[in-house]
Amino acid sequence: MAPDADPHTAASPPWRITRWLAAGTALTALVFAFDVATGSEFTVSLFYLVPVALVTWRTGRGWGIVFSIAAACAWLIASLWTGLDATHPQVLVWNTAAQAGFFAIIAWTLAAVRRGLDRERALAARLADSYRSLDRELEVVGEVQRSMLPAAPPVVPGIEIAVHYATSTRAGGDYYDFFRLAHGRLGILIADVSGHGAPAAVVMAMLRVLLHTEREALECPERVLTRANDRLLSNIPDGQFITACYAVLDPATGHIEYALAGHGPPLVVHPDRPDARAFENPCGPPLAIAAHACFARRTMDLVPGDTVLFSTDGLSEAMDGEGRLLGDERVTKVLLAERGHSAERIKDCLVEEVARHGAGRALADDLTILVLRVERTPSRTRVPA
Repeated sequence: MAPDADPHTAASPPWRITRWLAAGTALTALVFAFDVATGSEFTVSLFYLVPVALVTWRTGRGWGIVFSIAAACAWLIASLWTGLDATHPQVLVWNTAAQAGFFAIIAWTLAAVRRGLDRERALAARLADSYRSLDRELEVVGEVQRSMLPAAPPVVPGIEIAVHYATSTRAGGDYYDFFRLAHGRLGILIADVSGHGAPAAVVMAMLRVLLHTEREALECPERVLTRANDRLLSNIPDGQFITACYAVLDPATGHIEYALAGHGPPLVVHPDRPDARAFENPCGPPLAIAAHACFARRTMDLVPGDTVLFSTDGLSEAMDGEGRLLGDERVTKVLLAERGHSAERIKDCLVEEVARHGAGRALADDLTILVLRVERTPSRTRVPA
């Protein structure tokens, strides 16, 4: 049995260990010949460390100590061969033992370094495996989350809708949805869960389930937010909250009713107006912050050509490499520059502005952009419920 139990030795095939032992033996013989040729100079004895170090590093501590003793013996033989005075045997024994001890200390130290490196590599490999597993799990969470979002914006006569959704990690906390309501009306929700990743995605899923199981209560914006707040308050982790905007649009008239919960108000742009207007903002608190929170309903009437932007704060708060925010002014500038164009083009221009501002860097926050544009004069035609 080999005189070593190091993990890297046990994992090596016998032929590989034999190869390194043969190489160490050849090097020891070469150093011995050089030692004899130079008259056994003391400094030449340091060259015996070469085979000792090689064997120790490649085969482990046990064989390294064996070669340390062999190197010391080779040094003794070379010394005697070249005429060393042997009248004091105790001196020879002491010097040989000192050489063997010195070589063994080097072998022991190298073996300890090698074991430390092996453990570090093994730990790095386990961490890499764990990271890949975690990344895969987050990827699955992200896939499940995206499957909960609408596959495509609803088709609404006279209304064009474009959406962009992107997470800063595999999964995120942004959420948008559409709800077909009575009399052809359309419910529109955009929300932003605090934080990122899987925890935010779980809360987002809870909000979705809550809204989709109480569809009969989706007609009144402030009631939707109130019920969501009451249900979520005791069911999500402490410190998490949700900002939300829920609006109900009547495509036949362009009339919108909406309520806000800690969320930035939508912006509206008209082709004939030189500025962008924010919806009136009687903002209530974010969801899941306080019990018995109150949310106010407000209205807005859209006219042909109006464009409405719903977004999460990942738009205006998109950062460049120096931490500077994109800002509301640049968002408004894009809206005004592209007013009159399709909702899809306006959405694309906003996404390009974020990318340009970030210079290709990954998003620091989840980003959701929902652009709604009135294409023509609203008719009394109803959208099928």
